[in-house]
Amino acid sequence: MNDQKVVLEKTFSRKYNLFGGYMWYQADCVQNEYILGFDLNHSLTIFPKEGPTTCWYYTDEIAHAIELIVAKSNSDPLFWENVKKDFYFYWNKILPYLKKDKTIQNLEELKNYYSTAIKFYGPDSIVIVSPGAAALGDNFKEIAQSLRNESHYFVNNVPDVYADYFCSAYPQYKKIVDVLLPEEVFNIDKITPEIIAEAEKRAQEGCFLLNGRPYCLSELNQVLATNGYELKDPSQISEADQRSSLAIKGVVAHPGIVTGRVSKVMYYQDIGKVKEGDILVSPMTMPKFLPAMRKAAAFITDEGGITCHAAIIARELSKPCIIGTKVATSLLEDGDLVKVDAVKGEVIIIEKTHVEIS
Repeated sequence: MNDQKVVLEKTFSRKYNLFGGYMWYQADCVQNEYILGFDLNHSLTIFPKEGPTTCWYYTDEIAHAIELIVAKSNSDPLFWENVKKDFYFYWNKILPYLKKDKTIQNLEELKNYYSTAIKFYGPDSIVIVSPGAAALGDNFKEIAQSLRNESHYFVNNVPDVYADYFCSAYPQYKKIVDVLLPEEVFNIDKITPEIIAEAEKRAQEGCFLLNGRPYCLSELNQVLATNGYELKDPSQISEADQRSSLAIKGVVAHPGIVTGRVSKVMYYQDIGKVKEGDILVSPMTMPKFLPAMRKAAAFITDEGGITCHAAIIARELSKPCIIGTKVATSLLEDGDLVKVDAVKGEVIIIEKTHVEIS
């Protein structure tokens, strides 16, 4: 066990299967090493039995990656041209699958799709973090923002392409489609009873990847302790803090001030409850949320930077939006009356549904 604990902080959540999560891990390692000369050595992805996948990183490494992006932007006049070239080259290869204009026909085609998606995730990860880099020039931020605008409607569908093919080609393994590793998928015709049993255990318990190695979720605490890791979840706050908090702070993604009732959208299935004029509160939004976002008067998210989906849609629809609050879904409940001040970056709780604020 290491004497010095490495603290992994929850950075974002997605609805990913294990196949897609491993793609993202490979991009963090292989593609960032190729583009930046630096890979991420500490990462955790948790795939619970139910609910969104959560991704955890060592924030010092993220900060160093951003420093490298700024340094390369300033020293290499071709850096962003190369990022754009790689982005579009690989994006244009996977986009027909994401739009369902093409479908995977066999395992060989799936392998090609998998490797191409990893190569796309490399420049895409640079695009995602760059607009929030304070030291990066505005011209570079604008390039990153324009690229993000290109991909945000479809990029979260990348793992679904695999799942759609696999369920069609191998319906007998449909129950474990979300918990198979790429290596297991590509060798599915030779899969052993032992591997099937392990996958079924992952499906039953949930699972996680720590630095690319899979485990069942029941092993999480032991594996983290053995490898010298601690977790920091900014959204977890004490009950006393919840009761005493009257304001929530975040980053303004689009300005405006509006008052309304909270409607929490934790999952896609929740979008039907959003009514005209509600304040949509979510860990993060995604393209499937768009019908609810059109009805909502404003958006508040736990996660995200200025290139996130909520921020982009807020600018498109000209609706107030505060992102990166970390705690909004913990503090707010359906029906709470709030004032969204997307000028100051504050959400003021006027009236709690269940607890009166004096």
